[in-house]
Amino acid sequence: MNFKEEIKEIFKGEVLNDKKTLHIYENDASLFEVTPEIVVFPKDREDIKSLVLFVNKNKKDDPKLSITARAAGTGMSGGSLNESIILDITK
Repeated sequence: MNFKEEIKEIFKGEVLNDKKTLHIYENDASLFEVTPEIVVFPKDREDIKSLVLFVNKNKKDDPKLSITARAAGTGMSGGSLNESIILDITK
């Protein structure tokens, strides 16, 4: 099972990796473009806790595994972009 499927097992909120969603989250107000593997929308703080624990546990086997929190995506420095997991906290 890949990490996306594993996250879907532990996460109560939405877990998306469709082309349209990934395209939306590959940009912010900067000139950079970085496509994430997955975008998650936590239902509650337990989702956030579970996600952080999951990444901490699996980082050794997958060094590129990381979380970037994102709100409006209006920053101009690319800080809300990530190749791994985007944690959207707007909902």
